Amino acid sequence: MDNQAHCGLSTETFRDEGHFEIVLRSIRPGDYCLFQFGHNDQKLPYLQAETGYRDNLIRFLDEIRQKGGIPVLVTPLGRNTWKEGGCVEYNDLLKEHSEAVKKIGRETGTPVIDLHRFSVD
Repeated sequence: MDNQAHCGLSTETFRDEGHFEIVLRSIRPGDYCLFQFGHNDQKLPYLQAETGYRDNLIRFLDEIRQKGGIPVLVTPLGRNTWKEGGCVEYNDLLKEHSEAVKKIGRETGTPVIDLHRFSVD
């Protein structure tokens, strides 16, 4: 098992800073590779759910499959934020990114763990 998760990275910076290269060097046929991003992508206009975020995730999946690995998508964890007025109405900042992950999973035949739904519920 190898955990290459790093706090504060987006789908872009994970690749740009060399962390995905470590994954590619280490992965072997039959290995599972879990991807969970969104919190930092959501902050950048060009990494929104249906643009750069989606493109980057699909590229990760393709490259893992080329190495014989088995990619698994994990939706972003819900942020504990509330709309004005206290803990009455949840402010779901990552709903679009979570929905994009599920859509990518359906389109590419990739298993998805819905951490977002579980954490928001």
